[in-house]
Amino acid sequence: MGGALMAMILNGDTGIQTPGVYNTSAFFENDQTIDANYTVAATRNAASIGDITISSGVTVTIASGGNWVIL
Repeated sequence: MGGALMAMILNGDTGIQTPGVYNTSAFFENDQTIDANYTVAATRNAASIGDITISSGVTVTIASGGNWVIL
C-alpha cells in the first residue's frame, strides 16, 4: 500500500497526510502523543500503534458508531 492510499484512508476524502502520520512502503509510524483534540466520526475507524499519551487538556472523542483501536 502506498503513502497516498494510506493518507486517504486516515484522512477521509482529502488525501492530505496528517502531521505525525508517516508511511513508507514497508513501515507505518504514528506519534506517541496526541497534542490536539480529535474526533473519530460515527462512520470512521481509527488505529494507533504502541503506547499513546493524551496530553493534558486534550480530548479524544469517539462518536457512537466510530471505532479507535490501539495495537
